[in-house]
Amino acid sequence: MPKHSGTTNYSTADVDRLLTLVEKMLPLGRDEWERLAMTYNANRPRGSPERDFESLRRKFKVLHSTRKPTGVQEIPPLIKNAKEVKSAIDDKANVVEMDDEADNDQPDFCFETLLLLREESERKADARRAEEDQRRRDEKAANEARLLEAKAEAEARRREEKLEREDRARREREDARARTQELLILIGALTKKA
Repeated sequence: MPKHSGTTNYSTADVDRLLTLVEKMLPLGRDEWERLAMTYNANRPRGSPERDFESLRRKFKVLHSTRKPTGVQEIPPLIKNAKEVKSAIDDKANVVEMDDEADNDQPDFCFETLLLLREESERKADARRAEEDQRRRDEKAANEARLLEAKAEAEARRREEKLEREDRARREREDARARTQELLILIGALTKKA
């Protein structure tokens, strides 16, 4: 994928923040990387560019895939940290590196182990998806309950206001009737005097 025009390279601070978040979240799939990207972008310093999850995942892959430079005794700290975080992610996903020169007498065992690991990983992914679906359903139900409650409150307010208006109109009619009777009595008294 080509580099977007206008994007800048990662600074050391950007890489540190990325590694800290990856170490904290240990993302396995697209959803977790998207969540990581949202956290990364929400906490970015002023002037720092927004990164999408693919860019962050690629940068992390470049970091943990980098080999130790020839002639250098120690791996740079960022690369070393990235490799340690990648190892933690692999542990979380129950990834086992297979030795290419393992005994050829046990191919079935290795294959069965891989199948078991894959099934376990799929079960965990299904469980995570089910939890996420349940969380979404719970949020939707809570939102609907709040909406129904707000509608009920609005309806109760409307009924109360209508009763108040009717009561006020009734009182005004009674007052008008009383004033009319007073005027009639007054007019009757005036006409008798005249």
